[in-house]
Amino acid sequence: MLEWPTLTQPVRLDSAAIDFAQTSVRLDKLRLRAAGSTIECNVQAASLAPLAVQFDLRADTLAAGPVNWHRIAASAVKAQAVLRDGVLRLEPVSATVYGGSLAGRIGVDLRGAQPKITMDTKLDRIESGALLEAVASLPRLISGPLSGTVGLAMEPPGNEPPMRSLSGNASLKRGAGRLETANLLGELGGLAQFIQLPGGRNARTTTQFLELSGDMTIARGVADVKGLKLDIEDATALLSGTANFNDQTLNLRLLSTLNRKLADAVGGTRIGGYLTSAVTNAAGEMLIPALVSGMLARPRFTPDARRWRS
Repeated sequence: MLEWPTLTQPVRLDSAAIDFAQTSVRLDKLRLRAAGSTIECNVQAASLAPLAVQFDLRADTLAAGPVNWHRIAASAVKAQAVLRDGVLRLEPVSATVYGGSLAGRIGVDLRGAQPKITMDTKLDRIESGALLEAVASLPRLISGPLSGTVGLAMEPPGNEPPMRSLSGNASLKRGAGRLETANLLGELGGLAQFIQLPGGRNARTTTQFLELSGDMTIARGVADVKGLKLDIEDATALLSGTANFNDQTLNLRLLSTLNRKLADAVGGTRIGGYLTSAVTNAAGEMLIPALVSGMLARPRFTPDARRWRS
């Protein structure tokens, strides 16, 4: 049984085969148990002064730290790991996360007061709502499987959510899911004064989508969105601008395109706000520009009157 002042729970050493050499040590079949997790690894310290360690890691469950990272849960963790000069490198690393998988490489710089974490990973069908809740400590904003590639760095201070220190790039693609915070067609209907809206304007307060994809650059919790595309039945929506995960505010421009079938169903060129809020193109599609402001959990939609002049 191992105990340390900074550990909240003791670590139990179940078994290990230890082989000492003059300046190195090797531990085979090392088995540890802590906080409900079982960790198995082979460890080789090629140099004891200065310390340089290389090891294989296998864990049945892992709650990633530091402080308050217990909300980010992974299972079936596997990694090749090297610890040298205070920097831990996991490459390759793989894990099951919120119903999907993560694979790639992760670095943890342990030399400062707060660990600095870098990630260059691929995500495959991870439940986006659960991941966002854990990383940003926000209520459920979206649901659906998330895939893509991310190159991110973070240095979360104290008890702050990891998202507040997150910087880097992400290329994302979500499968079918649901936007939990707004009925997009209902909001557009209010802007363009649709004569009628299939299902009724207030039929629901969410938006079912077929796919969501796009790229974003993140700087310390502020996401700069470029060409984020939302595909819904008979319509598409393009978003650009910023989403601030620190103060939870939005500053986005939205251009929605209704195909001819839906455009005709909501009134076509007979819509009340036609001259200022929407136009139809040569293909009979309806284009509706809007500004999206307010809060992440309570977005506000207003006409983008400058769109046609910009």
